[in-house]
Amino acid sequence: MWALTKVFSNKSKNAIYKRHQKLVNPESPVTDATSGVTNSVYEVLKGGVVVGYILELKLVPRVDNYAKFKSRVMDKRPRCIRP
Repeated sequence: MWALTKVFSNKSKNAIYKRHQKLVNPESPVTDATSGVTNSVYEVLKGGVVVGYILELKLVPRVDNYAKFKSRVMDKRPRCIRP
């Protein structure tokens, strides 16, 4: 939880809640990377339903690392207000 709090603490509240980033292919998200870079994808569950993913990259020490992953920046859908 600390890592997520740290990442979001530098952004304005509006920027966080209006947009999010979605992995296009959670089964194989990294399309190109430095040799030796490994990754793991974790599901974020809410009420037993997958609501998102966390991509973890393990970098190679003492090397200029890079990793490319395919994602899409999405606007959050407005909630439906039921009468």
